[in-house]
Amino acid sequence: MRLSKLKPRKQIFKIFTKWVKENRHRFKYKPIAFTMQKSHITFRLERTHPSLKFWFDDHEASPVIFDKHGEMIDMIVWNDYYPKRLSTGQYICAMCDEPKIYDTKEQLLYHHPLEGILNAINQLIQTPHAIIVRSDDITYCNLYQTKEQALNKKTDNGVYINILEHGDNL
Repeated sequence: MRLSKLKPRKQIFKIFTKWVKENRHRFKYKPIAFTMQKSHITFRLERTHPSLKFWFDDHEASPVIFDKHGEMIDMIVWNDYYPKRLSTGQYICAMCDEPKIYDTKEQLLYHHPLEGILNAINQLIQTPHAIIVRSDDITYCNLYQTKEQALNKKTDNGVYINILEHGDNL
């Protein structure tokens, strides 16, 4: 069956799982715990904090921090994309300043946002210390290269986590 004949979320899941299988060797921490929801896919990385998950849908591929109840706290790195069909039948990401042209939407999804999420994972490995701040109006996450930097910025309503350590203190 051609991917374009699949329902959108199944199409995304098929593209995503193919990409992960073919690129598994490029991950320092292997992707695990894949979940296909109604509108998106989430996954985790082995040996990382369970609150860190990665989100992939029609327009976004981003690392996200969730609390232990499954509530989204913050998208750490915005990796938005927007597939746009050209008059030639080819596709580009409408959010890129200098978009690359792809012959099919499937090719765009395979190469563009998934490479972005791999880059985000590599960035997170370089800045694994996080402070999660919760207040009445807002919850957000800030990343730091060292634990000392993070703890120096911690406030009374902040929680420290190292995303490269398996734990559950959120």
